[in-house]
Amino acid sequence: MTTSTHLSGRLNLGQIRESYLRDMLSILDSIEGSKCLVRDDELTGPSSTIVEMQVLKMKGVNQTIRSVIPGMNLTTQARNIIFLIRPQLRHMDVIADCVKRTHRGCSSSSDISFHIIFVPRDSYLCRQRLEQYGVLGSIQIHQLLVEVFPLDSDLMSMGLENLFRECIIDNDHRQLLAVARAVGMLQSLFGVVPNVRGKGPLAQRVFQLMLRLRKELSGKESPAVSQIDTLFLFDRSVDLLSPLATQLTYEGLLDEIYGIRNNIISLPGQKFKEELANRDADGRVKFVLNSSEDLFVELRDISFTAVCGKLSRLAKQLSKEEAEHKEAIGLPELRDFVSRLPKIVETKKSLSKHCTISELVQEHISQPLFTETIFCEQEFLRGDATADQPHSFIEDFIVNDGPLIKVIRLICMHSLTTNGLRPKVLEHYKREIIQQYGVDKLILLKNLETCGLLRVYQGSQKGYGMMLKTLKLTLDNAGEIEPTDITFVHQMYAPLSVRLLQFYGTPGWRAITDVLEVLPGATIEELQVAATAKLQRRGSRDSLQSGIGLEEKKLALVVFIGGCTFAEIAALRWLSQQDDCSMEFVVLTTAIINGNTLIETLLS
Repeated sequence: MTTSTHLSGRLNLGQIRESYLRDMLSILDSIEGSKCLVRDDELTGPSSTIVEMQVLKMKGVNQTIRSVIPGMNLTTQARNIIFLIRPQLRHMDVIADCVKRTHRGCSSSSDISFHIIFVPRDSYLCRQRLEQYGVLGSIQIHQLLVEVFPLDSDLMSMGLENLFRECIIDNDHRQLLAVARAVGMLQSLFGVVPNVRGKGPLAQRVFQLMLRLRKELSGKESPAVSQIDTLFLFDRSVDLLSPLATQLTYEGLLDEIYGIRNNIISLPGQKFKEELANRDADGRVKFVLNSSEDLFVELRDISFTAVCGKLSRLAKQLSKEEAEHKEAIGLPELRDFVSRLPKIVETKKSLSKHCTISELVQEHISQPLFTETIFCEQEFLRGDATADQPHSFIEDFIVNDGPLIKVIRLICMHSLTTNGLRPKVLEHYKREIIQQYGVDKLILLKNLETCGLLRVYQGSQKGYGMMLKTLKLTLDNAGEIEPTDITFVHQMYAPLSVRLLQFYGTPGWRAITDVLEVLPGATIEELQVAATAKLQRRGSRDSLQSGIGLEEKKLALVVFIGGCTFAEIAALRWLSQQDDCSMEFVVLTTAIINGNTLIETLLS
């Protein structure tokens, strides 16, 4: 069983994982006999961060199935079939069908037990649906109260990849209660956060739900002095541009090209040495990416431009250490080298892996199309495009049958950075998309307009141009090897979300009231009074603005409602390390996203 050492930081997130693991194992222990575990797609990855396959096998799970789909054929020798699922009615339809078909087709069906583990909570509506199908009595119900999935010492995800779409397109806000409960759970562990700041309509709704939950728990709150000074609630709809821009950090590029799901990346295995990784049936290799690997910690948040130099310096350092070993003639020197040998071997293995990964990334970004796409994005980000005509690169991209998602990302960036598109330009883009990719893309186009990614021209007085200037969103000379600003995460653009947090620390949001008024939704600046008396022993409510120079930085919890990118996380980590930043950040996000995954949720 793996430890949670990589989850220990300013907040001990390892205790959350260990609590969930105990609860999961307790449920499995209560189910006697062999087990087949069926997990829905949304939980397959996140649940693996809590309990690993080898642990499941120790608890009698001899078969796992990765998805819950209509008409699925459950062929198993296990005595227990366990569904680990979100409480969604569509899953109940599938499970009821599985139970009925198993009973019809198996003479020994009475020996098979069915179980549902709801994550995070049991559901009356789901039970009611099962009862309507007549199968509720054949199923034992459990719940696993998992609010968040800790991914690293400063990062938690809720695995709610469709929350943005559900809230904005489907007008279904039920998952916002889950966000409020997750924040409440963290406050129960680490103390009630005194200062609450936020921006956007979904942030406002989550805060209202938090207040309601606190009222229900009146008198039961944690008596501990808060370890967190400020809570930032950030609605993704406030900054739709940043996820669309190509991420240019090491981890960000890996996510853009290959996708990282719950710290796991799957790569083509041809270039990797056999001893580095096991290959699956498709010849691909999987690696875990988190802070348990020292080299990855050094690489993950830096510009890819700086990666090769860092790898080269490490290779030279290892060669030097091996040369020193060969020249060592005394017993003390040999003893010292032997003590360092396991670390050296591990570092060499890690170095080989990341050199190969870097080669794969380099092959991709060396393609002319990638470079041309970055140039087009940067033209938009600098505010150099016009709303009056289509962009020639996008038109050529469509004619050459470029990937639809990439085309849509660029069109949306064009719209967002020009405060909308002239009606004739917007209609031109729509017509080109339908002609090239099919009339069924009308639904996608409608969804893009509904959530604000595509819009008709709003005028130039107050919009992206004003924010660009006031917040200094682009810088061309901030450096990539040794950056002096967060713009390095996109080469020359600072994520608006992170820049707003940076301005909160210095000079304060009062200096950017014009920007806050332009952005959608309310601005939250509240004090959770119940915690004030406890905090006053440590500092005032304005301690984040005045805390520079203290021995320990104030801790801020940033909650992204609708997802955040690895580039935004890298920018927050960079800020945390700067002497002139009074804050250190921990992130809770409903999901980790990029431009591709954001658009994909809007496809249907």
